Amino acid sequence: VLGAVSVHGLALGYASARVSRSKNVVLVAVKECGMALRYADPELQSDKEIVGIAIKDCGLALEFASEELRKNRKVALAAVSNLGAALKYVFGPLRRAREVVWAAVMNDGLALEYCNEKWRNDRDLVHAAVSNNGLALRYASETLQRDQEIVCCAVGDFYKALEYAHPTLLKDEKFIVVSRKLMRGRHFSPMKP
Repeated sequence: VLGAVSVHGLALGYASARVSRSKNVVLVAVKECGMALRYADPELQSDKEIVGIAIKDCGLALEFASEELRKNRKVALAAVSNLGAALKYVFGPLRRAREVVWAAVMNDGLALEYCNEKWRNDRDLVHAAVSNNGLALRYASETLQRDQEIVCCAVGDFYKALEYAHPTLLKDEKFIVVSRKLMRGRHFSPMKP
């Protein structure tokens, strides 16, 4: 079993309950693939060392950590710093904590999807999110989807963000001129030039 999980960590899912309780086997599995935490015994999903290794490989492994560890600030920060979308699995009030939200959005602007309305309406945070990934404009508050500077920043990152601008902004001739200038000469593909 150790050989199998060292090559393919998710093979832990085929192991017996006894094997999934073995700290050594689970450590090897999560080092190879953090998401193998899913198949670890619940006691090991509460083990800080194992969870730390799992989220270092893949922040989304936080989903399978114990509630206690999902409430831990250091664990949450490590997960969202690895992958912003892990914010979805941060527990309760910590999910609204400034430090955690900012770390998630700085890693991936699309983590704005998992922020509450207060953060989706925070101009600085949304500006950072759309600078990181223009498509994060989709999750901004309606007020900020009307904000010309925010929308221009998003469109400057990726032209398709224009789809998420508020319709009233799209009727503003001055804005149309500015957005066309931003898009002129840009590569129209999902990959940044």
